[in-house]
Amino acid sequence: MPALGKRAAKAPLTKTLRRWSADIGFERIFAICLMLLGAGLGLLTYLALTDVWDTEEPVRTITWLLTGDLVVALALATIIARRAVLLWMGRRKGLAGARLHARMVVMFALIAVIPTIVVSIFSVAFLNYGLNTWFSDRIKNAVESSLNVAQSYLIESQQRIGDDTSAIASELQISGLADVGNPDRFQAILDRQLSLRGLSEGIVIDRRMQVLVRSSFSVMMEFSLDIPEEAFDKADRGETAILLMPTGDRVRALLLLDPVSGLYLYTGRLIDDRVLSAVRGNEDAVRLYRYLERDRSTLQITVGVIYAVLALLMLLGAIWYAIVSASKLVKPLSRLALAAQKIGGGDLSARVKVGARDDELSALSRTFNVMVSQLQSQQAALISANRDLNDRSRLTGLILSGVSAGVIGVTENGIVDFANRSASVLLGRNWTRVSASRWRSLFPRWPSCWPKRSIAIRAPPMARFP
Repeated sequence: MPALGKRAAKAPLTKTLRRWSADIGFERIFAICLMLLGAGLGLLTYLALTDVWDTEEPVRTITWLLTGDLVVALALATIIARRAVLLWMGRRKGLAGARLHARMVVMFALIAVIPTIVVSIFSVAFLNYGLNTWFSDRIKNAVESSLNVAQSYLIESQQRIGDDTSAIASELQISGLADVGNPDRFQAILDRQLSLRGLSEGIVIDRRMQVLVRSSFSVMMEFSLDIPEEAFDKADRGETAILLMPTGDRVRALLLLDPVSGLYLYTGRLIDDRVLSAVRGNEDAVRLYRYLERDRSTLQITVGVIYAVLALLMLLGAIWYAIVSASKLVKPLSRLALAAQKIGGGDLSARVKVGARDDELSALSRTFNVMVSQLQSQQAALISANRDLNDRSRLTGLILSGVSAGVIGVTENGIVDFANRSASVLLGRNWTRVSASRWRSLFPRWPSCWPKRSIAIRAPPMARFP
């Protein structure tokens, strides 16, 4: 019993909630909110994809945004499915306007779906065409060539500083090596050689990286002495060790100056910032190009999934709007059809609810209501007149039933519509057979002209028939 009581209490609450949601248009408001939310999530997804919205974890952000888009799309699909089921049930039940509603929903949905599908097909085709063009052999060769040019510039800079360092070492070995003990004189010779060959810094060090002689502008080099042992070993073999600084803005060379004293010449040259930034940008672009080429299929699938989710969201929103628009157009027509069915069944009290909008459908509904009101008033007048005629006929029958003379009533078409019992006795026929009989069948020898409304028949021998 308590369970039945709870169930009975829940039923009115459910009906109340349904009625309240229908009155305020809860489903429509909820669908509009979902569409706005989906549009916002789609915009954020686009901003995250194009790096306009910079996030710390872009992959995770895009994943969450796509998940939100799918949730919104699922909610819209649920609303659309509910509308479709209700429409199908109404059509199965044969409700007024259900077939027209279904046709208009299908038509509006096709109008919304076909452009989206066409745009999707062309977008995928253009994406594939763009990727094929982007990763064509001609573009690939151009990208690789630009990288080779940039690397060739750096290699040339390294070779040039190696050649210049070897030339400076030769000059110092010829003219200035004996002046190592005189730092000022040796510095002047070193400055002159560095200036002639466009080098920005140079020092003379030993294996322990102790500076013996420095040029005038070699303070930064002295503070950043971090030469690996491999460079010293290469210099000991008579080769020039080329070192590229971690900052990338300068290149340095190490060369054995005097094997006996164990002195090394360490020079450096600055690289132009514009050239360096161009080289770095080119390397980054080539690295990204190779990455995209390697993961081309993944890129196509990712972009396709993202576009499919956004297109699905737009498609569901368009379908829902098509259903709502079709419902707004069909609802007044359904009311008219339902009222016409009721009137066809004899219920002239049926009326069409007129909407608040002053449009053609509202005018049609008002005209229909006026017409039905006129029919109802005319029907009431006819019923009243028929009732009066029946009362008069009944009164006439009561009066004539006691008359000894036979009285027959004939219509203009020659049909007997009234005969008292005296007429039946005089004619020798059953009273029920006399009524609704043709005049000619009763009096075949009567003149061709129709008689008046009533004929009096007297009993024999007074009755004479020609």
